[in-house]
Amino acid sequence: MSGPKSLPEAGLHAIVNNAGAQWPGPIETLPLTDWRLQFDVIFFGPIALTQQFLPQLRASHGRVINVTSIGGIMPGPMIAAYQAAKAALEAVSDSMRIEFSPFGVHVSAIAPASISTPMLKRSSEQLNRIADALPKSLQPFYADALRAFAKTTVTADRFSISPEKASLTILRAVTAIRPRAHYLIGAAANVAAFMKRNLPDRVMDAITFRMMGLPRHVKSQQGELEIQPQS
Repeated sequence: MSGPKSLPEAGLHAIVNNAGAQWPGPIETLPLTDWRLQFDVIFFGPIALTQQFLPQLRASHGRVINVTSIGGIMPGPMIAAYQAAKAALEAVSDSMRIEFSPFGVHVSAIAPASISTPMLKRSSEQLNRIADALPKSLQPFYADALRAFAKTTVTADRFSISPEKASLTILRAVTAIRPRAHYLIGAAANVAAFMKRNLPDRVMDAITFRMMGLPRHVKSQQGELEIQPQS
């Protein structure tokens, strides 16, 4: 990473925190090392970059753009680490906006729905591999859900937004005279955010089960158990 001394005389106008990587898997089985790696990329990386360049942004009255995710606003199953890190980035964006506003630095959080990137295209294969590698004792609890979610990611890729289209929203946040605090990219993100704000948790859980084709029953050694979404 280039240090502040390499900046042009005009100064630094904006930084865009957009690093992306995903460590999927059930909460029960995902190693803590993977959780930490996920937060290093999605959360601590943006914090470190912002700390590094905040003096230059303060001098230029610049701005910080944090690319979060609709998953950080409306989380679901099997990619909890990724969504938790994005939710943390959403939260710290609000803190940054309040802390930085007295010295003229704007902060925007941009939450896209699915974007057609290599990370999204790899998701289905990753999820199926995780399902196959589960211990036999955990196969009944997670394998079907992982494979169902893998199918959902294939569908999401077909209807995902191009990176070029998503970048136009980022460009608006970088260039607008008065940038918004929050942006959503894509109709799916707007619908999901609206539902999360207005529907009861149990209804949202039921919608998630239905949309993702997740199994509502699992078979274990003790027999068949029904999964009831919790409020």
